[in-house]
Amino acid sequence: MIALEHIKNVLITWAIMPASERASQRIGELAQQYSNLQWVTRILELGPGTGNLTHRLMKQDNVHITCFEVLESFVGHLRSHYHDYDNIEIHHDGAENMMNYLEPWALDVVVSTIPMTFLWDDFIPVLQHIHAVLKPWWVFISGQIRSQQNKFYAEHIWEEIYLDRVWGLQPILVSAYLKNASK
Repeated sequence: MIALEHIKNVLITWAIMPASERASQRIGELAQQYSNLQWVTRILELGPGTGNLTHRLMKQDNVHITCFEVLESFVGHLRSHYHDYDNIEIHHDGAENMMNYLEPWALDVVVSTIPMTFLWDDFIPVLQHIHAVLKPWWVFISGQIRSQQNKFYAEHIWEEIYLDRVWGLQPILVSAYLKNASK
């Protein structure tokens, strides 16, 4: 049923399947590696879909996750799975509206598998919002199917600190960017 939701909503998700276990594992490892787990780590997850990555992030100690998902069926799935947890917020809203919920410099890590270049009208504002909510010198981790937007990230806002291609049915380019406080 989950795969059917991806196929039915391909023009919204731009994916025919959830992020692969390997891609979710790599992004989760990077989030843990680049976050300071001595205190509560605030993570923003954009487009959690069915929660493959969310599940991995929730395994970390002292983590608080804020999710933004546009598909009602995925929001329902996430809320039913995490209804007993007090360290996760699930918003049925788009990434372009994150500033309605978040304060500047509120987050340690942002993770996303949203193919943002397909959201071209909202692409630049979403990147600006991500930059605004991240604390200085913290990390944005992106799992994408196209490399052009990774180049755009590095040129305009962040310093690329990690790049790897995770192979599977849908190859994902996993990148990590350090927020440069001077940009």
